[in-house]
Amino acid sequence: MCRIEDVEAIIVTIKIMPINHLLKHDLSDIILESKQDGFRFLQRLLEEYRSGANTFNQPGEGIFGAFHKNGE
Repeated sequence: MCRIEDVEAIIVTIKIMPINHLLKHDLSDIILESKQDGFRFLQRLLEEYRSGANTFNQPGEGIFGAFHKNGE
């Protein structure tokens, strides 16, 4: 059982916002981390966005990001 005095709380404020121009965001760190964890979907997302294959601009589509208070 955990006692209240043993609990450390970390509160992180994030804001979910639409991303209108994916290429304006530096995704290199998050892409590297995802690849190290064995996932390629973020790299593929960026490649398809750059090529125009998927830019999330069709009706009902969108791409959103979770941003820290400082905009990161």
